[in-house]
Amino acid sequence: MTVPFELKDPPNFYADATFLGGEPIHVEVVGGTIGGFTDDFTVPLGLLVTSPAPEGETLVMHRGQDLSLTWDRGQAGVFFYVQGTARASSGETDSIRCYFPSQDGHGRIADAIFSGFDTVHFQYVLTVTQHQAIRADYNVITQVAFLVLDPKKNALSLEYR
Repeated sequence: MTVPFELKDPPNFYADATFLGGEPIHVEVVGGTIGGFTDDFTVPLGLLVTSPAPEGETLVMHRGQDLSLTWDRGQAGVFFYVQGTARASSGETDSIRCYFPSQDGHGRIADAIFSGFDTVHFQYVLTVTQHQAIRADYNVITQVAFLVLDPKKNALSLEYR
């Protein structure tokens, strides 16, 4: 499959396509400040979370407790990725981004990183593979992301309670 993009500002683009994992994907980027380029990926298999057991289709991180995760189907060059935001009552916000090498099969999100924040919202829990290159003096990261799944292959989300 070829996914064409025109690089504009902001440089975030998404293609809505369905994959099972293992498919080759060719990315073509045209124009913009950094010029055009191509990149080739193999769509990673969605990582299967084996612990903790989800509540329905939701992994839960409880306030005051670290979240220890384990998963299957990890491989070199693929990451278990979590992204979110934290907000304090003062209005201060901070971004949360955790990358765990998937071949390790485990990761831990420490609750201590949320001290001083009143709310935490996780937007993404993904299986990610990425390539990084310097193009026209810019650090360009091209990613292919896939869902993180439970053992029955249902897509999972993450909540902080």
